[in-house]
Formats: sequence, structure tokens, C-alpha cells
Amino acid sequence: ISQQGKIQTDAIKLQYEEFEIAYSSLGWEGQMRFAPASGEGGVQVNGALKIDGLGADTNVADIKIVLANIGAVEVADITLGDNGDLLVSGLTLSDAVFARDVKEQGDGSVLSAGAIAMDRIQITAGNQIEIGTMDWRDTVSVVRREADGVWRPVRIVNTLPFANREADKAEPDPEQPAGRISVGQIMVTGNSAMILIDE
Repeated sequence: ISQQGKIQTDAIKLQYEEFEIAYSSLGWEGQMRFAPASGEGGVQVNGALKIDGLGADTNVADIKIVLANIGAVEVADITLGDNGDLLVSGLTLSDAVFARDVKEQGDGSVLSAGAIAMDRIQITAGNQIEIGTMDWRDTVSVVRREADGVWRPVRIVNTLPFANREADKAEPDPEQPAGRISVGQIMVTGNSAMILIDE
């Protein structure tokens, strides 16, 4: 199975249990090839991606939380080799808001940014993730401790349906290397601030 050229989709919404993911448009330009695992090669992908109006929400106990709301996602180049290694170049998230209780106004979000740009993300076997430079522009982080002493980020995480499930008690495979994330440089630029509110 192979594809080459442009793919465009509009106004897609997916729902699973308490989660909802939607976007207003998605555009892909590049090429993809899929071959059965028993045959020659595997999956190969190379191209550019743009998503507008990407949002992810959850409703738990009648509380709606915006997990993420991103104005636009642009990826200059995505390369997925048949060995499973993934290389993403030129990733930019614009007008991003993370973890916001919709009942809250103003400073209700835990994190917002005018733009988040990453020059390179490489994912290799064994969950080894390497990020070059991350640039957070016009970033505002609001960390609120509520009147009962619970920090708002902790309350939001504990509200998520998967947060309180029992961890997998299976012993880790000693042959499988531990996952690792490394970041070369993090920059916070523009009109950025961290706000601490203690109620």
C-alpha cells in the first residue's frame, strides 16, 4: 500500500469513553508506504504535516477539563523508517493551552504558550527520545494552591480517569533498556511568566 501527494481532512471529532479529540483541518503532503511485516520492509513515512484547531478534552464527574487546545501544529518534516525509528524536524505548536478547567476564567489554565518550537525530535528503539532545542515563547504558567491545600495541577491529574488505576505489577524485562528522554536546550523567551497563587 502506498500514497504520494496531498491528503486533506476537515472537522474530525473522535470520542472514547471520557475523552474527546477534535480538529478543524489536517493536511499531509508526502509519501507513505506499508508492506506486511512478513514481506519486504515495513512502514515508511516522509512528509510535512499541518493541523489547525486541535483540541483534547475530558469530562469526569461533571467537570470538563481542556487537556490541550492548540491553534495550529506544523511539522516541517516527518521521517519514519522501516526499522521503527522516527525523526521529526521543525515542530511548532501555536497558541497552546494545557490543563484548563472550563469553569475557570482568566488564569484557569496551568500552562499556556504563544508558541512552542522544537528543531528536532528523534525516537529510536527502546523508547530513547532525543530533543534538540525547545523554545517556549510567551509562556505563562499558573500554579495555584487551592483553599483545601491541594495544588491545581495535582487536582487536574487526579481527575483524569487513568490516573488512579493500579500500576502494572509485572516485573520489568531486564533485556529491555529503560526509556530515556534528553533535551539539549530549553529556552523561555518573549513575554513569559510563572505565577504562584496560594489560597
